[in-house]
Amino acid sequence: MAREDNQTRGAVLIITACIVFCSTGILIKQGQQFGLSPVMMVFGRFIVGLALLIAGFCVGIIRLRFNDKLRLFGRGFFGGIAIFIAFLSISRIGLGKGTILMFTYPIFAAVFSSIFLKERFGAISIAGIIVAMFGVFLMAAEDTQGIKLTEVFGPYELAAVFGAVLSGAAVTLIRKLHDTDDSYAIYFSQCFIGLWMMAIPALLQPFSFAPIQIGILLGIGVTATAGQLLMTQGFKYVPVRTGSLLAILDPVFAFTAGALLFGESLNIRALLGAGLILSACVIVLALRKKPVRIGRQIPE
Repeated sequence: MAREDNQTRGAVLIITACIVFCSTGILIKQGQQFGLSPVMMVFGRFIVGLALLIAGFCVGIIRLRFNDKLRLFGRGFFGGIAIFIAFLSISRIGLGKGTILMFTYPIFAAVFSSIFLKERFGAISIAGIIVAMFGVFLMAAEDTQGIKLTEVFGPYELAAVFGAVLSGAAVTLIRKLHDTDDSYAIYFSQCFIGLWMMAIPALLQPFSFAPIQIGILLGIGVTATAGQLLMTQGFKYVPVRTGSLLAILDPVFAFTAGALLFGESLNIRALLGAGLILSACVIVLALRKKPVRIGRQIPE
């Protein structure tokens, strides 16, 4: 019963994180319209996230203890670059398409977790990943005259996929870090390292300190922090492959928001892709294989 409760808790946390991340994407598009560059928005995200964590620590709401410093650094480094690529992709190729291509990361997260965490690939997991990724591809290719790689993957599309590789590595590190560090320390590492990575580029960007710009930056920071903590905590209770497939709901929400709020295209092929993604999530959750257990037990 406790195991089932943990599975449900993890699923709810990750789905909630997807909804919150969708609001972050909407704010990124709004920031672009009001003259904010991707670098400045990422920098603002890390500043706000770091400020919230430090405030929580100072008033005693949270504790910050850092144990596995090498993996924490890797999580911050890979995650920081991936976040910048995500913001860049959303700004350049749209909320829906940018988010979707970044969410090819379950392929890489599943591969990394099988190598480094010894999580076993069952037939259902493999089928679910294939179906989900085909759905992602259909959604990414929905505005082309056919399905041609050269039309779907331009420079920013390729950058998004590279960001997905880094995200897969970061997600796998998060999974391993839960053996030694809590969610707050894991997220702090991302904000702290990402802040220093973005500091110089951000300071070279023009910024007018208009109230609307400051409000958008604050909104991005708050929603991104809430979403990241929810997502990080959710991965504590489910395997990487299961959590990654659940997190694919994020691009489904983003694609819908992009169509409704920003006039991004939505047709039958995109809807079919979304349906495949949702189906893969349900199938993998219902019929997944148990992971191999090594060291501390890994919650299913």
